[in-house]
Amino acid sequence: MVFNKVAASLLAKTPFSNKLEAHDWWLYILTAGCGGQVYYDPEPSVDYRQHSGALVGENRTLCAKYIRIKKLLDGRFRGWNDKNIEALTDFVDQLTAENLKTLSWFYKIKFQSLLIRIYSFFCSGIRRQTFMGNVALFIGVLFKKI
Repeated sequence: MVFNKVAASLLAKTPFSNKLEAHDWWLYILTAGCGGQVYYDPEPSVDYRQHSGALVGENRTLCAKYIRIKKLLDGRFRGWNDKNIEALTDFVDQLTAENLKTLSWFYKIKFQSLLIRIYSFFCSGIRRQTFMGNVALFIGVLFKKI
């Protein structure tokens, strides 16, 4: 991960008390939320190394996909999202208007009735990178797991 001074200064303002689980995901949320541009380079420039304590890890094998689904259904991702939302409250004055609106929709997805959650999901524009990721996200919305 490479980032500029603006992103680094945003990250430095994150209170340690938030105890966020996925530092890379947090930096993405924070940078994009505050209007920064995020580029994904599909060409790896270093070898991917996954340590045994990785919280999420790669998602290519059937076993890895099963583990991710299990984490979704047992509420682990919901807990991580709760921490991210809590941390974002410290940056609400720096979020773009559009991303503040998305955060508001996401909050409704987490705490409202089923019909409002489904409506809010489609209004929010949130999505994953793959079709199956989006299916899992929608299942998380249905069962209040995000």
